[in-house]
Amino acid sequence: ELTFVLLDPPQFGEVWVDGVPLAVVGSFTQHDVDQGTVTYFHDGSAGASDGFTFSVTDDGDPGRQPATGTFTISVENP
Repeated sequence: ELTFVLLDPPQFGEVWVDGVPLAVVGSFTQHDVDQGTVTYFHDGSAGASDGFTFSVTDDGDPGRQPATGTFTISVENP
């Protein structure tokens, strides 16, 4: 299973997992993503895009080094 670790949080919002804000070095799994329990809440500021940096590891392949990436989020005001 893939495990994602938050390295650099969003600037204009928060990432939540199962209704709880995710702190830096907090984690979530691919299963959490598939179940829809990972959410982003925008803080209402003028930022039109946001994102966060993460590392990801494959728990099924413990010999692999973690990879890093960034999720970019487009914010649309209702």
